[in-house]
Amino acid sequence: IEGMIGKRVDFFAYPNGEPGDFNLEITERLKQASYRAALTAVQGTVTSGDDLFCLKRKGIETDSSAGLSGRFSKAVFESELCGLYDMIFMRAKRL
Repeated sequence: IEGMIGKRVDFFAYPNGEPGDFNLEITERLKQASYRAALTAVQGTVTSGDDLFCLKRKGIETDSSAGLSGRFSKAVFESELCGLYDMIFMRAKRL
């Protein structure tokens, strides 16, 4: 890929990306190949201290990030990406 685009590739996305699609041996090989991080398809929010070679993803759907108007909201989108939206929703569910 680097030869085709003429640029360094720092990040890797596991094909399929489910937990059975990567393991310690594979993450070690990616580190040896000088990748900086790798993305899985595991849903979740990345937090400080997470393994950079097992990064989770946040699914954004067509109806995600809608504000009160039902249209796209940059503020809702940003709160979803950083995990704030989930944190508020989880707290609301516990109340």
